[in-house]
Amino acid sequence: MQKRWFIMESRRRGRHSNKRRMSKGKKIFIAVFTILLISAISTGAYAFYILSLMKHTNINKPTTDNGITNVPVEDAKKINKNITNYALFGLDRRGTEASRSDTIMVLSLDKENKKIKLTSLMRDMYVDIPGHNKNKLNAAYAFGGPGLAINTINNDFKLDIQYYATVDFKGLQMLINKLGGVDINVKQGEIQYLNSYLDELNKIDKSNVASHITKAGMQHLNGKQAVAYMRIRYYGRADYERTERQRTVLTQLFNKVKQAGPLKLPGIMTSILPYVETNLSSTNIMGLGASAIGYSSAIEQYRLPVDGTYTSPSIKGVGDVLQPDMNKNVDLLYKFIYGTDANVSK
Repeated sequence: MQKRWFIMESRRRGRHSNKRRMSKGKKIFIAVFTILLISAISTGAYAFYILSLMKHTNINKPTTDNGITNVPVEDAKKINKNITNYALFGLDRRGTEASRSDTIMVLSLDKENKKIKLTSLMRDMYVDIPGHNKNKLNAAYAFGGPGLAINTINNDFKLDIQYYATVDFKGLQMLINKLGGVDINVKQGEIQYLNSYLDELNKIDKSNVASHITKAGMQHLNGKQAVAYMRIRYYGRADYERTERQRTVLTQLFNKVKQAGPLKLPGIMTSILPYVETNLSSTNIMGLGASAIGYSSAIEQYRLPVDGTYTSPSIKGVGDVLQPDMNKNVDLLYKFIYGTDANVSK
């Protein structure tokens, strides 16, 4: 099986709008945290038990997990007292390999204007990683866990993140199964790639082996089959078509979640929260859930690097990367989150 690792990926990228590229992975987090926050409000005190199912971590001191030394998160001066930034990571664990942050986002909560903003950071951006050579952004999580990933984001993009949440993609499988699977129109050319990813997932998790897809057309996929479908990258328009597959699956999940009703939400949460890791306490999360009631339902979205502000070179030992103009991207990020240029913090 060909290894797909952060230093070996070499997919060509074209220019797509920020809004289009922003879609990758964001719905996973919106789905998970919509479920989490609604349930926190609707289940009252019982929510504290449900939230205890998450892995709560302390990233203020070095720890070792799965052979990786987790770097402590460094203190960062608050940029704006009314705006809090959180790091969101989607992990694609594969056997004993170090966990890659397949999806990286910054969630910004503006309590003064009651706005929620979500910025997607493309994982192939070529950035400075503290204590390491320059590499792809998603390498930081594998090198030093969420602490180093946060430090890298804060260092390169001049942010003040102190809190994070991570979702293992195994949790997405569980969510899909809990919601009864999804109906997908599988193309003939996608089948071999889907089954290849499925073999990999079955090898990692032998307790519930999913069967191969043998024909094209509309069919019902379980969680493992759907995640394998979402991972297809080497067919069609590479990563861009991959995001379309993700949107197809996740749109169905959203509709199913909305139809589930408050009585079923706690059961859904108990199935997925064991795959969520955070350094937020249950009390913090309950507070976020309560305050979110007054926020605008429209989530403002952004993506870095912005089109026209990066090149796509191939770096020896790393592969194809996105090399951003950091000054331009930091200024644009500040305008999106804070409504001002970044030079206020330089």
